[in-house]
Amino acid sequence: MALYMKKGLNSFILLMILVLWSNSCLWAQDSQIHDVVERSKTNVVRIEVCNRFGEMETWGSGFFIAQGEILTCAHVVEGAYSLQVWSDFHFYENIVILKVDVCKDLALLCADTSGYEEDYDLKHEDYLNLGRAEEIQLGQTVVTIGYPSVSRRLAFNGTLIESEDDNSLAFQAEDQSYIVIPGMSGGPVLNLKGEVIGVISHVDYGPDIRAIKKFLEKPGDPRELRVAGSVVWWASATFAVFEAIKSTPGVLYDVIIDPIFGRGWLKGVVIILLMGVLIGWGVIIYSRAKRTRRNRKGE
Repeated sequence: MALYMKKGLNSFILLMILVLWSNSCLWAQDSQIHDVVERSKTNVVRIEVCNRFGEMETWGSGFFIAQGEILTCAHVVEGAYSLQVWSDFHFYENIVILKVDVCKDLALLCADTSGYEEDYDLKHEDYLNLGRAEEIQLGQTVVTIGYPSVSRRLAFNGTLIESEDDNSLAFQAEDQSYIVIPGMSGGPVLNLKGEVIGVISHVDYGPDIRAIKKFLEKPGDPRELRVAGSVVWWASATFAVFEAIKSTPGVLYDVIIDPIFGRGWLKGVVIILLMGVLIGWGVIIYSRAKRTRRNRKGE
């Protein structure tokens, strides 16, 4: 009997040791995740895509990999007239798209930091280090950070799962749900060292560090973007006339302009020309009427 009690006591002690060890491992991992988020979150930025009138149309995420250099997704900046980048420390509006790879869904931006020389050494974003492909393993814990809303940055943790594509990562939460929300596209996928091993492209996968390094080695094709809201007067006038005519549709708009020219700047130019013609006719008719009145008075 004593022997069985001794065996039972030993089993209980062993079970308690396993429980404590398991809890300590979970606590240590949670602590690591928290440290990664705290160290990395200020390097993640919100990228706003604006039209020529300074209005935000959509947004995404990105992160600094060097001073002034921001890595994000190609679909975040595709077709952008202007970009505005917001970090915890600065606001950048002079943006250059250095290179884009639509197939890998990657884009590299350059933010002009020249206006922040005085305080840049005191308040600036750090740069996320790139990890190594050899250290990527299925089942390892990863952290994603991004902006699912304009005013809020969030971080999630999950695990790597097998990906169907080469040079890409697939990830999910422990309950097999997503660890990415729309708006986080372009944000980093980090290991527990805080190193970048991928970029968030979709809700459950994105290009991995191998694709990122190959992309960064490619030659660039810089494209400088305009500052949002810096639009010339005729563009504003075109937009105003277009909206005025559109708000009171008639035969001219519904039958001729819209079916033929569709949406775009050409429609605005046509409307301006038509308005000019109508105004010109009005001036001519008014001048002739005025001249006729004078002639009658003379008689």
